[in-house]
Amino acid sequence: MRQELGIQDYLDLMLKHKRLIIISTLAIFVSVMIYTVTRPPVYESTSTFMLETRNIGFSEAGLALTQQTRPLEYYRAVMESRVFRSRVMNTFFQADSSSTQPDFDEKELMKTIQEGLTLISAEYSDFVQLKAKTNDAQLAFQVATVATEVLKNRCQEIDREEQQNAVKFIEEQQLLSKQKLEATERALQQFKDVTSLVAIDEEGGLIEELVQLENELTRIQTEKELALATLEAYKRRIGGIQGPDKATASDMQSPRVRQLYSDITQLEERKNELTVKYGSSSPEITAIEKQIETKRQEMVAALINNTSKEEADFIQMGDVSLWESMHQRKVEEELTVFALENKERYYKTLIENFKKKHPEMMTQAIELMRLSREKEVAGNLYNFLIEKGEEAKIKAATGTGGIRIIDAPVLPSEPVPVNTIRNLLLGLLVGFGLGLGLAYFKEYTDNSIKTQEDITTFLHLPVMGIIPNLVGTNGLKTRLSSLTELKQGAVSGNGQNDSKSFLISQMKSKNPVVESYRSLRSNLEFANMDHSIRTIIISSPNPSEGKTLTTANLGIVFALLGKHVIIVDTDLRKPKQHKLFGVDRAPGLTDCLVEDLPISDVIYHTGIDNLDLIPCGKTPPNPAEVLASKKMQVLMQEINQKADLILYDSPPLVAVTDPVLLASRMDGILLVVKHRGTNRAVAANMVDLLKKARVNIIGVVMNQALVTRGYGYYKYYTKYYK
Repeated sequence: MRQELGIQDYLDLMLKHKRLIIISTLAIFVSVMIYTVTRPPVYESTSTFMLETRNIGFSEAGLALTQQTRPLEYYRAVMESRVFRSRVMNTFFQADSSSTQPDFDEKELMKTIQEGLTLISAEYSDFVQLKAKTNDAQLAFQVATVATEVLKNRCQEIDREEQQNAVKFIEEQQLLSKQKLEATERALQQFKDVTSLVAIDEEGGLIEELVQLENELTRIQTEKELALATLEAYKRRIGGIQGPDKATASDMQSPRVRQLYSDITQLEERKNELTVKYGSSSPEITAIEKQIETKRQEMVAALINNTSKEEADFIQMGDVSLWESMHQRKVEEELTVFALENKERYYKTLIENFKKKHPEMMTQAIELMRLSREKEVAGNLYNFLIEKGEEAKIKAATGTGGIRIIDAPVLPSEPVPVNTIRNLLLGLLVGFGLGLGLAYFKEYTDNSIKTQEDITTFLHLPVMGIIPNLVGTNGLKTRLSSLTELKQGAVSGNGQNDSKSFLISQMKSKNPVVESYRSLRSNLEFANMDHSIRTIIISSPNPSEGKTLTTANLGIVFALLGKHVIIVDTDLRKPKQHKLFGVDRAPGLTDCLVEDLPISDVIYHTGIDNLDLIPCGKTPPNPAEVLASKKMQVLMQEINQKADLILYDSPPLVAVTDPVLLASRMDGILLVVKHRGTNRAVAANMVDLLKKARVNIIGVVMNQALVTRGYGYYKYYTKYYK
């Protein structure tokens, strides 16, 4: 389980991978510097527009075209369209062929139109700027000039199409209204011809009262007809944006909406009663009107919230806000029609009641007023449509498309300034962040053994010791695991063999490496309190992890304690113990086994008190069979009788099976793993192999623990002994 990293851990991580971070930072920084210095100059030509209010639909009061400013996204969508880009290209080449302007590469021009043209908001919200950027000042100016003109013409063209649609709709309504007006006039004239009736108040003012009711009903019906026409206009406008309108207020009635409908109806009826009784100036009527307006606002919000969001799926870019505004106005207009229908029903009820109360009134007089009212309603609507139709035609012919050019493009005299310092700082930060990210990724994916917890968690073995980096007597810092000097024959400055400089016998007693081996010795002495450990085989999962040098130094530290120690080099393939102590390789162990030499002939004194060495001897063709032979078993028993402690240096476990064959005959095996070098999975497999062979695993030695601040091990040694 990975622990959460703190600030100190991140500092250690940066120190540990400082080379990677420095290389990444320098690479990005130098790349940014080269790009900043070598990049060609960029020129920019700009034109400024003012967004004008435009006609988008019909107002609440009637068919008057309402005004609203298009959003900036609309004009950006126009600029990104294929029609706009194609017209800019065509216009540019037409103008170029008829003038003395220089010829431009077509690919460069197309790239400028597609990538170099932008539309952004200016300092004030009602102004926008069209910018053309390219490496050629003349090209930037020409593209900006042509794009400005094409954008203006394209917006006018779109606006003209919409205005023409509005004019067409009004003309359709005019035709219907004219037909209705002519029908009402014919009906009224026919009625007069048949009855020869003249409206005379013969009932002592009752006709006058009826006329007032009829006039009020006429006014309400006129407003209703206008509202219905306006509502139809909104529906058509919404259909032009997203397709046919899918829902009306009545289609989306939730329980809340139905309750609000009922409340408004009751309030309208109460208001009408009070208006007839006390007039429109009554304080009670004012209070009811406030209640009606509150309920109306609640209903608008409820209806809009109930509208399916799927209705906006087909809305074009730049028309979202327009659709929302039109939809809200449509809902409000539906409520206006609803209120007028309530009033119409109320006044019709009053007229019916009036007829029942005065049955003696002539039926002809009532019919005359009804026909007169229908004629007046149709006439008012027809006159209104004629007026608005003429207004729409004028606006369709004189529209600006919603934009007006305030400042035309100019030829740039200087390139766009490059903020070199900002770019370099940004490159420095990006490079450092990239290096830190790579370092963290490398750390996170590192599957090697890094801590004592890795050994106890993944290998389930105790840590017997931690050996830091080795510093030889010649001051050369080297890794314990590599021993490249031993393979090549380590040579000092005077040309003599200097392999002994890696032995702790050549180091100061307060050296951290010496202290680490003393700690390892103490841990081994307490590893088994019931049975003393006399024969130990030392191995590692992989080659070059330090098991040879660990064996030698462990033998030295036990010999310094006064114990007689013999080191036996059983690595028959790549022996190195004889190089460390500067003795002959043969005769050695294999000579005893093959030539039956006495054991005393192959025991060499190392020059260190109480420490002897049995070298490998000649390399046999079959090392595994030699070590598994009965002669080897008898020889080991003889060697075990000649010292207090026998240390066997063996090959790596992953390479051969020799260590497993020998370990089963000894008191235990000591595994050496390389700090940040041994793979956890490989080490775990080797441990499983040893456990299956019923080998006693004493513990693990972590070798080559780095002592820098970024690695954490043995920092206290360097501080303590300063």
